[in-house]
Amino acid sequence: MREPRPITRVELSEKNKTLRLVAAILLLIIGAIGITVGIMRLLNKETGWQRVQITSQERNCSENFILQYHFAGSGADATAVNNQLQAAYGGACVKAYQLFTPDEEIEGVNNLYYVNRHPNEIVTVDPVLYDAFAKLQDEPWLYLGPVYAHYYNLILNTAESLVPELDPLENSQAAEYVGKLAEFAADREAVYLELLGNNQVKLTVSQEYLDFAAEEEIETFLDFGPLTNACIIDFLAQTLIDEGLTAGYLVSADGYTRNLDSANRFSFNIFDRIDNTIYPAGAMDYQGPISIVFLKDFATAPSDIYYRGSGDHIVHLFADPQDGIYRTSRANLVSYSYDMGCVDVALQMLPHFVGDEFAVPQNVYSVWCEDNTIYYNDAQVRFHSLLKSEDISYQAVLKK
Repeated sequence: MREPRPITRVELSEKNKTLRLVAAILLLIIGAIGITVGIMRLLNKETGWQRVQITSQERNCSENFILQYHFAGSGADATAVNNQLQAAYGGACVKAYQLFTPDEEIEGVNNLYYVNRHPNEIVTVDPVLYDAFAKLQDEPWLYLGPVYAHYYNLILNTAESLVPELDPLENSQAAEYVGKLAEFAADREAVYLELLGNNQVKLTVSQEYLDFAAEEEIETFLDFGPLTNACIIDFLAQTLIDEGLTAGYLVSADGYTRNLDSANRFSFNIFDRIDNTIYPAGAMDYQGPISIVFLKDFATAPSDIYYRGSGDHIVHLFADPQDGIYRTSRANLVSYSYDMGCVDVALQMLPHFVGDEFAVPQNVYSVWCEDNTIYYNDAQVRFHSLLKSEDISYQAVLKK
């Protein structure tokens, strides 16, 4: 995985300092995980809800995820469960890191990096990576690798004088460049990932695209981009389910949640951005296994990859496949499903979230904010902790 030095650029308004303080505190406490257990209390080390810390010395992706698990027993029982978690979850975190990294060669592993650097060759990959490719094979998001790389370079560039040159909203040449990348990405004669069965794939790239890539020093044709952690969290969750380890939940730093627990009630925090201010609008109560996807154009954690441009706009990774320009139809959208994984939920959302026009996704439940109102379309959930102050108040409205 990339190990960037993220530059957090979320700027809160100078007005409503009380709300700023509330938002700041909540973001610090909740931002990276976005989910809280309603019944959670201060519990001892051996029983109750605890974060599972991976002890593996191998490089892994666990720093991008939080696994909270309920240890029902104590002593030897808790130790046995923890050992099982270390083996299953720890091993899966190592494997996920190795498979999904787009910029690191791993000896003996035909990972995403390897596939990108062996175009027009048949490559045998791990079934986990093959399954992820299968979900996105015909989706535009998989082929925007060079566009994602451009925005990573823009967002993480420490030489701030170079940022306007890279930003397509500030520089016409940058807009032309990402537009050309999007044109290649949309052309299945130029680039396409063939699935050949038996975990074999072939990344077909045209000579024109190869020549352009060589000239522009492009090496990554495929990248899961903002869907990377969706693919990984689904794999991690399935690993735990297969091991019978379902008394917990997983959350990624960038907004993906897989709750496996059936016994307890949980709450998910809903944020709203109005201009430059992020508000903790309220919290959604739910129960049972669920996949939640929180897409947003602002940062809620130091690890989020965002940058506020000089034109008072926020640079992010949600590139429009039409022209490569980053744009979203609204500041944030939460969608979830009781039977689909995070990748499938996100694929339902992205066509409505990325672009100029917003429409509520039809095949997943959704929560969105508008005019100080939390709208939702699932009668099973309830909302609490609705923000109310002298300056702003939120209400929750069921919209069918």
